[in-house]
Amino acid sequence: MSAGILTLLLRFTLLATCVLAERPILLFSREENAANPRLALTDEGQAFLESLPAPFAIISAVGPTRTGKSFLLNQLSEVRFDKNFNGATAAAPFSVGSGVVSHTHGLWIWPQVVSMKNGVPIYLVDSEGLHGVESVQSSAYEVELFVHATMLSSSLIYNTWAPMDASDVRTLKGLTAFARLFMMDVAAAAENTESQNGNELLAANPGSLDSPTLHWVVQNFNKHALQRAKWTPAEFLDQLIRKDAFLENANVDLQFLHQQFRSLELAPLSRPSDDDFIMAGNGEDVTWDDFRQEYRRDLAALAGSLRQSVRPKSLNGVPLSGRELVCLLKKSERAGPIQIPEHTAWDRAVHLKLEHEGQRLLDAFASLAESVLVEETATFELYSAKIKALANRHIVSMRGSVTSLGEDSTAMMAATHLERQLDAKVSNLLAGFIAYSEHQVKVLSDLEHDRFLQHLALYSRSSKLCQEWWLQSSLRKHLDREIAAHQARLGTIRHKLPARYDDGRLNALHRAGTGLAHERAQRVQAIRNDILLAHLDCPSPIDRAISITVPFVVRHRQLLTALGSILAAAGAFYLRDQLLSFTLRFASGLARVSSRIFQEFAAFIIPVLAVAYVLWIIVQFYILERNPSQLRYTPAGAVEEWATAKQAMSSVFTGIVSLTTIAGGVFLFLFARRYW
Repeated sequence: MSAGILTLLLRFTLLATCVLAERPILLFSREENAANPRLALTDEGQAFLESLPAPFAIISAVGPTRTGKSFLLNQLSEVRFDKNFNGATAAAPFSVGSGVVSHTHGLWIWPQVVSMKNGVPIYLVDSEGLHGVESVQSSAYEVELFVHATMLSSSLIYNTWAPMDASDVRTLKGLTAFARLFMMDVAAAAENTESQNGNELLAANPGSLDSPTLHWVVQNFNKHALQRAKWTPAEFLDQLIRKDAFLENANVDLQFLHQQFRSLELAPLSRPSDDDFIMAGNGEDVTWDDFRQEYRRDLAALAGSLRQSVRPKSLNGVPLSGRELVCLLKKSERAGPIQIPEHTAWDRAVHLKLEHEGQRLLDAFASLAESVLVEETATFELYSAKIKALANRHIVSMRGSVTSLGEDSTAMMAATHLERQLDAKVSNLLAGFIAYSEHQVKVLSDLEHDRFLQHLALYSRSSKLCQEWWLQSSLRKHLDREIAAHQARLGTIRHKLPARYDDGRLNALHRAGTGLAHERAQRVQAIRNDILLAHLDCPSPIDRAISITVPFVVRHRQLLTALGSILAAAGAFYLRDQLLSFTLRFASGLARVSSRIFQEFAAFIIPVLAVAYVLWIIVQFYILERNPSQLRYTPAGAVEEWATAKQAMSSVFTGIVSLTTIAGGVFLFLFARRYW
């Protein structure tokens, strides 16, 4: 705790010393003894930045070494931004070298406010030159200089020397592209380590810093050539890219630079002075009046443009404090050193970086896909959605990288290659899930089959089969319901498989299981039939009812008789009025019915007997040829006739004719009575 307090006091002591002494503060220093030199935030630089409240703005200058960045910033110091500037000479914030070796190392900030815009203080940052002759310089170190200047700045000055060609644009594009790729690495590191932190600032991505404006300053520019061609600086830059006679396949896309910066403006500066002695010095003895009038106009125009375009340093549109900016700078330092193969063209280096990014995303997908466990309750659709969403997230990340790098054909090919690799991995993962699910279905089907076969076997071995199931139809329906429920349980086992999984193949899985159990479905039906056959040996329901009821009644006949008598007496007493009324109505109805039946019978039988009697007399007279005195017409005669008829049965024909005649006559009489 005490060590931290001492460090903090030391930082603010150094800060106060620099501010009071009116000298620049070293923000980032390079590690001289490191095998791969890197920039590190200094204690006094961190203390100064953390002392800045929101909002504030920083204008930084970057560019090749010995192109006059420090000299330019000195001219753009406090008085140069003042619209009422009277030509007075102010103290130069930054030291200017006069040799061929870079005078500035690292990044320096002038602690004094050089201007105010709507209450927002503006500070200046000078940087070490690129492409220096010192051995410490490397492509990775140059990119790191550019990255830190970009992260610090609200407006960025890219300072070069005339003449310029498409190679300068390509160099700027390479620096910007690698700065973007570095931010992607920072974002990936932040996502893996600090995204779970509750502090929104710690979870913020340095890549979300609002893009600065870019003023491309070209010193010693011959503006007469522009005037002769009737071009504006923007038109000149466009023509420079489209028509370059010194580079083959000069396909640098200016649109890429417009994507990376909030605005892009070419700011040509005329030669400050025609006096070579003045130009060779360090600028300490140069006054405003020593500059050419044209240079002063160009410088005033640049200062006005910077003042107009500068905005507070912000993250996603929200102005940052110095402490918050330091937090983001620290996060970028933890992302690791920038790796760029030496002696590699910018385009090739960017493409190598894209390949590395694609492999990183592929490895990240493989690692995250392993964490998507095949849970007990997971379905194929849910697993597929998770895996595809994970792959799509990495594809979107790669497309974002390609888009931020200009969408050239090689970059698009890298994105397409990653998509194909991810599609192949997704297909392999889904195929593995299906294979695992098929194995699970087989195992679970085995268990369900065995359990159900054991369940059915209990029926066939049960001694209570006849007692529990009297009717075979009920037993058959019950067994069919059991088998249907068994099939339904087998159907629920398929929840891990795709919804469009082939039903025939699924049935094969259910029936086959993991062993040679393909006859299990037939065994289920065989056991069902055996149970029904066994039930046929059971007694019939009527016999079973009699066998149960009769012994019970015999054993308890006295009790049942007494109970029945009591119930009958009680019922008769309770329903006496209804029984009496019913008895009277029944007797009356029975009398009426009996009278009606007698009337109908009499009306029917008397005519029949009369006709039979007449026919009997006619048969005696005509067929038997009896005399009238021999006719039998009394009941006693009828008895005698019956006795005679029995004796005369030997004459079959005569008897049949007699009977047929009598029967036919009766039928004709009835027919006539019915219809006439």
